[in-house]
Amino acid sequence: MSRSSAEFLILHVDDDSQLLDLSEEFLTREDERLVVETVTDPEAAADSVETTEYDAIVSDYQMPGLTGLELLERIRQQGHELPFIIFTGEGREAVAIEALNLGADRYLQKGGDPASQYRVLATAIVDEIEHRSAKTSLQENREKYAGVYENAPLSFVIWNQEGV
Repeated sequence: MSRSSAEFLILHVDDDSQLLDLSEEFLTREDERLVVETVTDPEAAADSVETTEYDAIVSDYQMPGLTGLELLERIRQQGHELPFIIFTGEGREAVAIEALNLGADRYLQKGGDPASQYRVLATAIVDEIEHRSAKTSLQENREKYAGVYENAPLSFVIWNQEGV
């Protein structure tokens, strides 16, 4: 799949194919940068993450085969740190806490008005992608320049735009 650098490829995993159709329609309507790929089988989703470079994953909690939390664990064990949002009708506080403890970036509940529900989801997806990107960029810069400051035989002076 060819996409521009201004697009975000999202994998949405849910055993409800009708919900996935709605998701694809509403999310792309909410933010034109979102390109949504859907899958009903969490096992297939785990395999897909190995071959496709997604910007984020949105997953239901309760699905046959793997739960959303088991999918999250598997993806983290594979070494993928992409944003992961649990989007579920399951409203138990214990599930939300477990999801966040396992490394989910957000836990959002389905239900209510689809337009507002998908507006919140689209915003959460973009926020998490941008947050992860900024965090990665900061870490890369720290690693890149740490050696320069620590090993340079010179002194450094850094000024901001105001000359301070």
